[in-house]
Amino acid sequence: MGRDQAPRGSGRGGRGHSCFHSKKGKNNQSSSSKQAATPPKKEPLMKFGVSTVSTNYAPYATVHEKIATYIQKNYNCGHDIAKSIRTGHLINLDAEKPIRTLAAAKKKAERDLIQSGLDIEFSTRMSAHVK
Repeated sequence: MGRDQAPRGSGRGGRGHSCFHSKKGKNNQSSSSKQAATPPKKEPLMKFGVSTVSTNYAPYATVHEKIATYIQKNYNCGHDIAKSIRTGHLINLDAEKPIRTLAAAKKKAERDLIQSGLDIEFSTRMSAHVK
């Protein structure tokens, strides 16, 4: 094969440009393995700063909320951390979470009456704890 020989195939030169070289039979992979091999879709990179004509930055509030949402989704007790980030105040993590108590009475009617009062008390303590 010297320089004087004509290129093979469709005349474009190189490999794989010929109509005679089809891909039939060469690739026996199933379509499901191709889908598994594709990487997951990446989220756009969020930057904040001064937006000018040549740069396109996200506003501070958007990035701030994106960070809080990410922490809330991916970390243990992330809702407390996200709440602290959103409000700008440090949350007291040492405060004890209210515990629901159960009524202990021998008669069912008496127990139901006491339990309804305990449930109301628990719900008020829990709403105060969450705020």
